[in-house]
Amino acid sequence: MLKKIERIIICCVMLLSVVLAFSGCSKRTKSEKEIKKDLQMNANFYSVQEVTIKDLEIIKRQTDTKNKYDNVFVTVKAENENISCELSYYMRYNLYNEGWVLDSVTRYEKGKWDIIPLKGPDIEEFVNDYHELNKEYNAFYFEDSELIVNNRQCEYSFNAEKDSKYIYALDNITLFFEFNTNTLEWEKTDMQTETMDVKAKNISGTWVPMSANRYDMADKVISISLTDNKDVFNVKVYKDYGKKLISNQDIEVEMTSNGFGFTANPNCGLDTLDVYINPEEFKVSGYTGWPRIFVKQE
Repeated sequence: MLKKIERIIICCVMLLSVVLAFSGCSKRTKSEKEIKKDLQMNANFYSVQEVTIKDLEIIKRQTDTKNKYDNVFVTVKAENENISCELSYYMRYNLYNEGWVLDSVTRYEKGKWDIIPLKGPDIEEFVNDYHELNKEYNAFYFEDSELIVNNRQCEYSFNAEKDSKYIYALDNITLFFEFNTNTLEWEKTDMQTETMDVKAKNISGTWVPMSANRYDMADKVISISLTDNKDVFNVKVYKDYGKKLISNQDIEVEMTSNGFGFTANPNCGLDTLDVYINPEEFKVSGYTGWPRIFVKQE
């Protein structure tokens, strides 16, 4: 009989231990591992792109078992193949019969919120768009291109060739980008063009005014020849339809890929001839400033 009572007492003690154990589990707050899992699976966790939490730090915590709440403030490090980020959240747990339940997740405004791109922009897409919008270039060269990504800034440089009627030019083009942390897209913010090489083409020869020019240019003829210095032209200006030389000058020209100009006959007492040559057209303006188009005499 005594042994039977002992067995009953032992069973009651074991049952009480199990009940107490379950009761303790229900009141035990969530561990960091559990909080990390809860946050990763929560619908209010970062959703612009799917990222995986690599690390979690509890920066502060307010637990009140009497009033059955647990406020947890965390910063997580998360990433995918495109971005790396540090994100801060406020997580509210409430204690129910079944244990601690995560009831709300919101961004913690006072915590870290930093998103860094791991890749640069899709350069091919931007360059194709640029080529489509800039038809004056004949060819693009990417062999010596350079992509520099620094934090949320990026620049990409490549060469572009312009081979037109009167100008050959090789430009170095740099596109500047900034990473938008809201859309997670690279956006082009600026562009710079530096001319690496430029040469005049088909300039040497005699230029006569088109028939539509006004009377003050009608009898002028311009003769241009290149010198040993590619930036210096010999320019002769004639009147009376090429019969009388009124100016003979070596003129230094500052050339760009978009065009170049020079002033001829500035000291002969007659009208100044301001000459401008763009990639496809040769223009001259007299003292009135009206442009006159000259054509090359073949």
